[in-house]
Amino acid sequence: MYLECFIILISSIPLLLIYYYKDIKEWIRYRRLSFKFPVADENIFILGNLLDLATSNEHVFNAVRKWNKSEHLKPAYLVTAGPYFALNVLCPDIVEALVSSTKHLQKSLIYSFVKKWLGLGLLTNTGDSWQARRKVLTPAFHFSILQGFISLFNDETRKMVELIKGNHLNVPVNIAPIASDATLYGINGTSMGIRLDQVEGGEEYQNNIRKLSNCISLRSLRPWYFNDIFYFFITTAGRYEYKLTKAVHRFVDDIIKKKAKTFETFNISTDNNFEQFEYRKKKLALLDLLLNDKIKNNSIDDQGIRDEVNTFMFEGHDTTAVNLTFTLMLLACHRKIQDEVYEEIIHILGTDLKKEPTYNDLQEMGLMERCIKESLRLYPSVPFIGRVTSEDIVTRAGIIPKGLSTHIHIYDIHRDPKYWPNPEKFDPSRFLPENCRDRHPYSYIPFSGGPRNCIGQRFAILEVKTVLCGILRNFILEPVDTPETLVLIQELILRARDGVKIKFVPREK
Repeated sequence: MYLECFIILISSIPLLLIYYYKDIKEWIRYRRLSFKFPVADENIFILGNLLDLATSNEHVFNAVRKWNKSEHLKPAYLVTAGPYFALNVLCPDIVEALVSSTKHLQKSLIYSFVKKWLGLGLLTNTGDSWQARRKVLTPAFHFSILQGFISLFNDETRKMVELIKGNHLNVPVNIAPIASDATLYGINGTSMGIRLDQVEGGEEYQNNIRKLSNCISLRSLRPWYFNDIFYFFITTAGRYEYKLTKAVHRFVDDIIKKKAKTFETFNISTDNNFEQFEYRKKKLALLDLLLNDKIKNNSIDDQGIRDEVNTFMFEGHDTTAVNLTFTLMLLACHRKIQDEVYEEIIHILGTDLKKEPTYNDLQEMGLMERCIKESLRLYPSVPFIGRVTSEDIVTRAGIIPKGLSTHIHIYDIHRDPKYWPNPEKFDPSRFLPENCRDRHPYSYIPFSGGPRNCIGQRFAILEVKTVLCGILRNFILEPVDTPETLVLIQELILRARDGVKIKFVPREK
């Protein structure tokens, strides 16, 4: 009997090989094409680059920068960690092939780590579902809707100015947590239409999303945490993240239920004339749009609404805070440019501190916007983004096979001297129209690029502009930390290990 079973087993092997012949052949081709690209230095058999990746965030950041500066690895190279590998991309031409069309919409493995929290929101979704959701959300970022949020941004700014006046004058202060609190206030108003300080459980929710971000950043640097079953059921870190996720979901679900009880639907023009919104003169929160679409079109359920609200909180909070933090530091380090921005503000708003900027005022502040863009070049809030190829891509560096995870390193593309002469210098004039004209369109991608670019980029720029108006009208910024003293670390969001310290000196009236 055992002999018969053995014979059957042996004879079935050729049948299995024939059945899976196509898959095996494709897998062999996939690996062969992938490993034609150079592999990152100090690659160890079986472990790959694990010893460099599974260390401190500071070491990982420096290791990746070292690889990305190595001429023999450009324009694209593999990084491996045990059985996992991905292609790091440093060339705008390859970036364009990856992100400029709707072919390669799927995000890379690292984005799967936020799915427990964000579900199938705009960040993690793909295909037709992503395109349909993007269409629903686009009206929330039309300029006629954004105008309604300037007053919210002004409230946020006023609170930040009062906090600095009361606690942080003439002393070195870490601006990162202050900026984070300010942008969190703004993002809650625009995503859920609430103020967390006026809602039961709001402060706990605020703390939980910060803790969740930290958990996900840690997981992304630990390949042995990549497996969901092992991570969530075996590790203490995974169980803690699961607990935080449940708490965040309960809070958002409760907000959705309460708002739905008194919600009144409204009409949206079908010809993209968003100025015809019935809600045009009100603050149209993201949650309003989603509830309206659920009731009128039945195209999204409560879980989908929760996913999009959480996604907006995650993407719009930390990224804007990081940009604001680094922009303030750079202006502190460049007093001449800071003074010129202040003069632009005074020219547009006058000297009356009670006059707050309007949408049109902010649009006129061209120098300030160039400073923000240059800050995003030097310190992109998201230092890399990921895609999975949906088909082979032929590049000058080789064929990127279908199914390969790619990581586009924005931080290093933004500092490539081929596109950015003297790349370490803070120079807002790079973004004057005449200086942008012949630049590669994918050499500057702080908000990604192509059809999957950041839907909230105008929102973020307006918020930072509003805060800068309030800060620079009240204070002179003096440097404490400088680009040379910062210790940057590798996370999903770019951060300084010890925060970013500047000094606020009151302006003479």
